[in-house]
Amino acid sequence: MSNVHKLFVGYPYSLPAEDYRKPFSELEESFPVKFVFADAEITNKQLLDKVALMIQSARFSLFDVSGWNPNVTLELGIAVGQQRPYYLLFNPANSPGGQPPADLGGLDRIQYGSYAELGKGLAKLLLQEFGLPAEGREMASRLAELQDRVPEVVRREPGLMVGEVADRLEVPTEMAKIVVRPLVGTDLRTPGKRKGTRYYPLEGEAR
Repeated sequence: MSNVHKLFVGYPYSLPAEDYRKPFSELEESFPVKFVFADAEITNKQLLDKVALMIQSARFSLFDVSGWNPNVTLELGIAVGQQRPYYLLFNPANSPGGQPPADLGGLDRIQYGSYAELGKGLAKLLLQEFGLPAEGREMASRLAELQDRVPEVVRREPGLMVGEVADRLEVPTEMAKIVVRPLVGTDLRTPGKRKGTRYYPLEGEAR
């Protein structure tokens, strides 16, 4: 758990918790994060002290300023006062005039119109902050492994087309295209660019 980053979330509790929190919980399955909410931890501290401590200990905070909720405003003020990093969430449909408060209008924010859009925006932010999720790292590792094998495959059989490379690697042709194309010019060369292109070792000659 030491590698899991806590992220504080402040949002209007007038929103249905089960629906609103679903995108957050789904992202916890892929990224090394734990979203924490003010009502998710019971302590004997006064509420403001508890919230301040949660914000202070979070990697960063997320504040949903839709509707300019007083509690969220207070939590955002705590983060600003503590000089802690934060990002804003905003749903125009839940806000007067469809605009965020004037003081925050110029700040970057994740704007969403549905919980699905909220999930996509959060995923983009987490990719920015933490890189590929676990399954993405596994795929990247798999592609790198295949890419390492391609030059030797082509050295053994110069002139293979991409479908034949795919057969040798025992992968779909589309995956072979992904791993072969970046190697052209560094490890492989091709006599032509049209359909039916054959691949040769960079140091060898076409046969």
